Amino acid sequence: MKISAKQTYLDLVIGISAVALIGVGLLGAGWYYVLGMSEKANEMTTASANLKREESKLSDLGFSYAKVLPQNNIITSTIPQTKDESTFMADLEQLAGKNNIVLTSATVGVSQTKTTKASEFSQTVSKSQYYELPIKYEVSGTYTDYYNFIRDLNTLRRLNSVKDLAVTADFSDKAVTNKIKGVLTITIFAKK
Repeated sequence: MKISAKQTYLDLVIGISAVALIGVGLLGAGWYYVLGMSEKANEMTTASANLKREESKLSDLGFSYAKVLPQNNIITSTIPQTKDESTFMADLEQLAGKNNIVLTSATVGVSQTKTTKASEFSQTVSKSQYYELPIKYEVSGTYTDYYNFIRDLNTLRRLNSVKDLAVTADFSDKAVTNKIKGVLTITIFAKK
């Protein structure tokens, strides 16, 4: 079997065409892969930039929270979640001692009737967003000490409000001329 030059030429052209076609196919597939990968790379770069922006927002939020946290702690201590009247009463006793005021009695709660029997007192008054807890004190001391005591009530860490105040002269000690007795109702607050 003799192979003619024409047949050889035709086989050669077909072979070169097949190789060229395979090469073009591989080149196209390579470009498709490279372009697809660069598109994926662009998507990943965009996603990375978005994540960095979100991370920045979160760190800004953390910074803002760190700034607000001490203020929240102050608010929480001035208006706590519980009534915790014993801490307030201890603070008030220290303030009274500092101002030479004698606390002769304390009644926690509010009177439900015109009488002042302790059994008729409830603990709190419910408001829309908080509770009020009135505490009634009977006090004695000099007028100046009583004035200083009332003035210094705002230095207590717990938010409070003077709701009622009555003062009468106390003539039981003839040596002290400016001695007084007082009745003071202070309301403290608790969050609902």
